[in-house]
Amino acid sequence: MHCNHIENDCVCDVVRRIVVAQNKVARDSECCNTSCEDSIEKLLSPNSTTSPQPTTIPIMLYCTSTCDPFVGKGIKKSYADCNNGYFFPVESYVFRAKDFVEGSYCCAVLEILSPYYGDHSSCSSKPKIYKHTKYPSDSSYDKWMKDNKKKSIKDFVATGVCLTVNLNKFIGVACLDPITPMKM
Repeated sequence: MHCNHIENDCVCDVVRRIVVAQNKVARDSECCNTSCEDSIEKLLSPNSTTSPQPTTIPIMLYCTSTCDPFVGKGIKKSYADCNNGYFFPVESYVFRAKDFVEGSYCCAVLEILSPYYGDHSSCSSKPKIYKHTKYPSDSSYDKWMKDNKKKSIKDFVATGVCLTVNLNKFIGVACLDPITPMKM
């Protein structure tokens, strides 16, 4: 989707349409093959060969001041060890728009989707998720992409870590092809 003229709520409108489309799927464009319009269409009219039907349009948001992708950061508690569990950082440039804050047009709840590098055939193994990597320069997204290109992202994992953001603070949104994120 392209904004033909500058609107304050362009990102809000796109993310709002994504949430509506995802909610329709959860309950019951030729010029671009990876765009928000195309992803919304694919989610609502899936190809019959796609199994299972996708439930999510992963998005990336671009910050107003730098035009760099926004990185969401959070902390997740793991109960994998025998003790009381432990906390570990989770961050990613990719999100699932979960919902809008009640009474707000542009405050959205986003879930961090972490890249998954493993093989789906080994479902018994715990997903290998992207964990905090500190990049020293301003081009952290470029380095992140280069690292992930080497590893080949196979899917995304729904981390359960959510952020509430003001979508008016972003200049753009990019949509990935629809998926059904893996559960953590």
